[in-house]
Amino acid sequence: MLRDIETVLGVGHGIVCLGEPGGHSGRAIATTMRGGDANPCDKAECAWCHGTETSRVSIKDDGRQLLTLPLSDAERQYGVLIIDIPVGCHPEAWQVQLLEALSRHIGVAIGAERRIEQSRKLALLEERAVIARELHDSLAQSLAYMKIQVSRLQAAMLKPDSGTAMTVMLQELREGLSGAYRQLRELLSTFRLKMEGEDLHGALADTVEEFAERGAIDIALHVELGRCPLSPNEEIHVLHILREALSNVLNHAQARHAEVRVSCDDAGILEASVTDDGIGIGKSADVHHYGMTIMEERARSLNGEIRYLPHDPGGCRVVLRFQPASRRAIPLLRKATS
Repeated sequence: MLRDIETVLGVGHGIVCLGEPGGHSGRAIATTMRGGDANPCDKAECAWCHGTETSRVSIKDDGRQLLTLPLSDAERQYGVLIIDIPVGCHPEAWQVQLLEALSRHIGVAIGAERRIEQSRKLALLEERAVIARELHDSLAQSLAYMKIQVSRLQAAMLKPDSGTAMTVMLQELREGLSGAYRQLRELLSTFRLKMEGEDLHGALADTVEEFAERGAIDIALHVELGRCPLSPNEEIHVLHILREALSNVLNHAQARHAEVRVSCDDAGILEASVTDDGIGIGKSADVHHYGMTIMEERARSLNGEIRYLPHDPGGCRVVLRFQPASRRAIPLLRKATS
């Protein structure tokens, strides 16, 4: 872009420099200077360059002019565009207006990129919080239970006639360790989960195949998402919720068949469900409450809800419903263009 400016407008070299408004330091991210050229950006003047929201011209000792234009959007200023005006060159009004328009476009692009990066950071922090809650509500509770059992075992060892009780405690410890190890493997599988190179449909197909093999049960998959495009963050949340629901089916439902269904209605509401023919959620929810809590928290992060419904003639249906951000934005766009 800087080279095009030089060619079209007949001006000198340029620099795009990022810095805080009124700051005393800047960072050049693009320049058309070559080795041996005079640097049009004097770092001693950083505070001057970044200290205004309007275009300004400075004259150097050798007669050159530096045109400094702010890079900003509606929210804030991100830096400056500095153009070297050769000696004897006097830009016309339309040229300055063109440069100001370009600088505004650059500012808008930088602002959009920073907002995208900020949303990624927030999504990462949110995911870390979910991981911390999963560790606390699953593995940490299992370890706390085993710590209590060890204390009981130590006390029983001081009694000469506690052989039977010690055998029972050791068996409970062994079962607790097995459960904790299983939970650790499930958590590691969840933490390593990625969707690189595939869409939600492909990731769900892999998930269904994985759980069908692990549980030796028949799992059907139906996905229709043509009218509800999802963001990467929404896809990850939906995938995790469905995986957790399938994990509950394998570990607690005693089911022989299950179905995963994802669809979008005319109102832009996405519905994702897992249905099984097992014993029902009322008999198994108490032993896997932490997973249900995590699913509900993920649903709230999507501005949606999770429902647990009985399924005739037996079993359970876990249903997630929410409106993707892409569909929530449609009425606003229509209003803006009307």
